[in-house]
Amino acid sequence: MNDYDCVIFTHGCFWHHHHCYLFNVPATRTAFWLEKIGKNVERDERDIQRLQALGWRVLIVWECALRGRAKLSDAALAERLEEWICGGGASAQIDTQGIHLLS
Repeated sequence: MNDYDCVIFTHGCFWHHHHCYLFNVPATRTAFWLEKIGKNVERDERDIQRLQALGWRVLIVWECALRGRAKLSDAALAERLEEWICGGGASAQIDTQGIHLLS
């Protein structure tokens, strides 16, 4: 979205280790999964830092905001997206609780 200098990612809660009800470490091969998911998180952080250094704002929309028992309504999601895209705010994330700055 060049006009708004923003990049939007949709992250799966399992694959990117979101602290929500959709993330559960598998009972088998636990060490393998923790290492794999940990590398995903490291890559995400590195990629976000690189994009920000190039002047891009980054928004992560978490899977739990899009599906499941606690998902946002279509209207609520659209409002949060418009608020962030058009408002020019800092890098952020959207989950079941709404929009929050990236930490």
